[in-house]
Amino acid sequence: MHTTSFPPNIMLQILRRIGQGGYGLVFQVVNMQNPVQMAAMKTEPVGMLNDDQILKMEVHVLKKLDKSKHACKIYAAGKVIMINQIIL
Repeated sequence: MHTTSFPPNIMLQILRRIGQGGYGLVFQVVNMQNPVQMAAMKTEPVGMLNDDQILKMEVHVLKKLDKSKHACKIYAAGKVIMINQIIL
């Protein structure tokens, strides 16, 4: 198990890998300050073709759907040590 710090000061613990695709991996994570709060962490390595554009578009779309009960909530998004991450 790995621990990572993610803005805004959210401490997450990776529990397990739950999937992967053409652009990266998805992990189940738990908020270490509130162990009841689970989330998914989507990761994509920096340096992939158009990686910043793909991630920005996904975050943009999910933010537009923020009020929808049918879309994922974004807790955080950014880059940590050459890995683009979205916490959903």
